[in-house]
Amino acid sequence: MKLTEKNVKAGMPIAAIGIALGLAVVIWTSRKVGYSWDYFAAYWLPQAAVLGVALLFRASWNALGGIAMAMAVYLYLLDVWGTDPLIWLVYLFSFPGVLIGVLVTLVFPSRKPFEAVIAFAWVALGIVLNLSIFIP
Repeated sequence: MKLTEKNVKAGMPIAAIGIALGLAVVIWTSRKVGYSWDYFAAYWLPQAAVLGVALLFRASWNALGGIAMAMAVYLYLLDVWGTDPLIWLVYLFSFPGVLIGVLVTLVFPSRKPFEAVIAFAWVALGIVLNLSIFIP
C-alpha cells in the first residue's frame, strides 16, 4: 500500500461522518413540512455545492469532514433557534461566509491530526462573521 492510499483511507471515516451528519440533520429538520423532497433539496443542495467547491480545490478528507460537520451543526442550531418562516433566507444568505471559511481552510496549511477541527473552526468563523451582518 502506498503512502497516499493510506492517507486517503485514514480521512474517509471523518468525511463520511460529516456528510452523514449533514444528511441526518436535513432529514430531521424536514419534519416541519412533512418530509418533502423540495425541503430536502433546498437545505442539502447548498451544502453539497460547498462540498463540491472544496473537492474542486482538492480538500483532504479530514478537512471535508470538518466542513460538513460545521454546516450540519449550523443547520441544526438555525432550526432550533429560528422560529420565523423565512429563516431559510438567513441560511441561504449565510453561504458566502461558509465559502470564505472553506477557502481559508484550504489556503492556510494545518496540522494533520487537527485538520478536521481546524476546518470546522474556520467555517464556523466564516458563518459567524457573515451572520454579524444580519444582526443589527
